[in-house]
Amino acid sequence: MTDEQKLLADASAQLDTAMAELRDHLLIAPLAVWVDVVLRTDPSLHHDLLEWIIGQPECDLSIAQLVFYRANPATYLRRKLTIDPDAPYRDVLCLTIGELAAEGRYASACVGIDRRHVAAAAADLMDAMSVVEPEEWVFEIPDRLLQIASLHVETPDDVWLPEHDDDLLDLYARAGLQIEDNGEGGSDATAAQPNLLLRLKERLRMPLWGNKAAVS
Repeated sequence: MTDEQKLLADASAQLDTAMAELRDHLLIAPLAVWVDVVLRTDPSLHHDLLEWIIGQPECDLSIAQLVFYRANPATYLRRKLTIDPDAPYRDVLCLTIGELAAEGRYASACVGIDRRHVAAAAADLMDAMSVVEPEEWVFEIPDRLLQIASLHVETPDDVWLPEHDDDLLDLYARAGLQIEDNGEGGSDATAAQPNLLLRLKERLRMPLWGNKAAVS
């Protein structure tokens, strides 16, 4: 193993450890923290974390909707893909949430989400649905995903926010989550390495969704 490969392996192990710690953190956190964490993710980079979130029994309708719309379902609907190894990760998130909702998951919403975070994507989806015939959809999008519940939007207490807790700040940075700039540039610099590693790991997984001929 070369020095570069060892460094990559060590960094990858550290990232995996951070993700495991973040999952443990979410399991004891209020749902408002789950919403906050989803908003700090990049759907193109944090696919594994988001897939874990939408599969948890604690994940309610609002959180599933937030992940669904941030993954840009209108683009997926126009592609009319099925779940297969070639589907882009954002599309797989949309497909998985749609199928779980159709099976009866996410029956109720317990936490509110800010409509501003989903309004544009929801409007794009409605436009796409108006031009793509329902019989061409790969699955019927359950009505519950289209109706954003009017619930009070809770802001996590400071104790649950990384901007107010150095240990959480370190965890979120190691997991590559977006952190508000502390005015000294520290948060951006801290998060840069895991984000670069996440991008590299996604590139290494490109045969799952990209052009196989281009990466083989």
